[in-house]
Amino acid sequence: MGAKRLFGFVLRDDEVEAAHAPPEAAPPDDRFIPVRAIDLVRAIEEDPDAFAGAGEWAADIEEAIRDIAEQEATSLERSVAELYAEFNPDRDTVQLDCPIPPDVRMHDLATLASYLLIKANFVKLSDVQIEEALSTANSHGLRVRVDHDMVERLDLWVRGRATTTRRRRTIRRPWRGVPMTLDVFQRLVVVGRLAGEHHVFLKLFREIPVADIEALLPHAEVAPTWWDRIKVWGGGAGAFGGVGMKLLQGIALTGAAFATFLWLVISACVLMAVRTILGYKRTRTARDWQRTRHLYFQNMANNAGVVHTLVALLSGEEVKEALLAYVFCRMRTDADDGQAPGADDLRTQVESWINRRFGREMIFDVDDAIETLERLDLFADRGRLEVVDPDEALRRLHEHRKGRKSWRYHHEQAEAMAGA
Repeated sequence: MGAKRLFGFVLRDDEVEAAHAPPEAAPPDDRFIPVRAIDLVRAIEEDPDAFAGAGEWAADIEEAIRDIAEQEATSLERSVAELYAEFNPDRDTVQLDCPIPPDVRMHDLATLASYLLIKANFVKLSDVQIEEALSTANSHGLRVRVDHDMVERLDLWVRGRATTTRRRRTIRRPWRGVPMTLDVFQRLVVVGRLAGEHHVFLKLFREIPVADIEALLPHAEVAPTWWDRIKVWGGGAGAFGGVGMKLLQGIALTGAAFATFLWLVISACVLMAVRTILGYKRTRTARDWQRTRHLYFQNMANNAGVVHTLVALLSGEEVKEALLAYVFCRMRTDADDGQAPGADDLRTQVESWINRRFGREMIFDVDDAIETLERLDLFADRGRLEVVDPDEALRRLHEHRKGRKSWRYHHEQAEAMAGA
C-alpha cells in the first residue's frame, strides 16, 4: 500500500481516498469537530513526534484565537438578541411600536438565526427528512399526534450524529429490560412558530434519538395507544357490568318494575360515560407526564437561552478550526519539503489525524478555517498556505484583539446574508 506525505505527515492511500470522498458519502457529523479546543491542545502536546515543537506554543495560540473569536461573537449575539426580543415568548418588557413591518423583522431574524446555526456547524433537516423522522417516531412507547395545520414555520437543525444504548422492557424481561441501540442527534435545535402566533420559540436538546423528534414539537399531542384504550373502555364497561344480569331479567318486567329497571340502566350508562371520560383524562395526563419527564433531561435551553448557547458553540467551532489549520500549516512550513499542497490536502491531514487520535470521523471545514487565518493575518504566503512563526502569530493576534479589527465580522456577514 502506497503512502503520501502531506504537511509533514505520512498518509496511507486509503486515508487519502477516504478523506477525499464525495460529500454524499460523508458521515452525518458533517463539519462539527467532536473534540474540545483544550483537548486538541493537550493531544498536540502529547504527540511530539507528529507535532515537533508545537506543544510549546499551541496553548498560547489557542488562547489568543479564542479571545478574538469571543470578541467577534459578541457583536453577532447582540444583533440576534435584539431582533429576537420582539418574538421572544419569555419577554417581560413593554412591546413598543416599530416602524419596520413585522414580516421584514421576521425575515431578518430567520436569516440571522440560520447564519448563527450554520456557523456553529449545524445542518438543517430537509422537509423530507423531517417527514421521515415523524413517520417512524415512537418515543418510549408514546404515540404522538401532530396537527400540521397548527404550524406556520418549523425548522429542525442537528449537529453530530451518534449511537447510544438504552434499556427497553419486554415481555420476557419486564423489569430489567434489554439493551437497545438507538441513533441519536447530539444536538438538535427546534425553530418554530405556531399559526396565528406572533412569538417564535427556540428549543435546544441534547442526545435526542432520531425516533423521538415527533415528541419534541410543542404543538404535538400524546395520542392514546391501543392498550390505553382497552384500559379506559374496560374501566367504563366495568360500571355497566353490574346491571348485565339485570338486563336479561328486565325483559320480562312490566309496569313500575320496568320503570325502575330503566332508571337503573340509565344511571349505569351515565356512570360508564363518566368513568370512561375520567379514565381517558387520567391516561392522557400520565402520558403527558411521561413525555415531559423524558424531555426534561434532554432540554438544554429555551428561547433567549438558545441564542446565547449557540453563540458560544459558534465561537468554539471557530477556535478549533483556526487552531487546527494553523498547527498543520505550521508543520508543513517547518517541514520545508518544497511541496505546496492545497486546501484539500490540509483537509485530508486534519481529518485523518482526528480519526486516528480520537476515533471520530468528520469533515473539516477547511475553507472556513483558511478564511479565519486570513482574517487574522496569520499567513506568510497565502498561496502556499505558509503561516508566520508562533511568536509573530501571537504578536499579530494580540494587536488584532486590541485594535478590535474584526469585532463586527459576524455581524457584517449576517447583514450581507440578510440583504442578499
